[in-house]
Amino acid sequence: TQLEVEQAELSAARQELQPDPQLSALTASLAVIRPEVETVQGERSLLTGRRESLLEGQGKLAAGICPFFQEQCRNIAAHGEPGDLFSSRIAELDLQAARLDEQLAQLVITLGTAEAAEKELGSRAIRLQEADRQATALAERRRRNRERQKGLEILSQQQDEAAQLVARRK
Repeated sequence: TQLEVEQAELSAARQELQPDPQLSALTASLAVIRPEVETVQGERSLLTGRRESLLEGQGKLAAGICPFFQEQCRNIAAHGEPGDLFSSRIAELDLQAARLDEQLAQLVITLGTAEAAEKELGSRAIRLQEADRQATALAERRRRNRERQKGLEILSQQQDEAAQLVARRK
């Protein structure tokens, strides 16, 4: 009876530990999300580098030095205020960077969820292995109990035969 109760509890625990399709789907999405996060981070880094270059060029141009030839620039007077040459481009890069930051934030949240799902599946797999070991131990206990039962039946039969022998001798 105790073994049957333990078997029922073990079966219920194993049923609860079965992988959830949603967890499996989230874990499978890790292969797509991780490279995408890296790509977006790379794009964001490139934008940051381009923005820094523009800011550096803007600073040099404001001083009247050509950012390419490192000499006094003669075209500044023709184009007006040197700071205006870069402002629109910097604003455009800032806008692109903001969009990438939003996308990256969403991807990081999704990545965190998928990694948590992966950990949960790993945990469930470990607990399922433990449940399998318990099931094996339970099967072994049942086998030993059956052997004992057979041994008891044999002993009981031998005891009955001995009792009959004693009764005949009396």
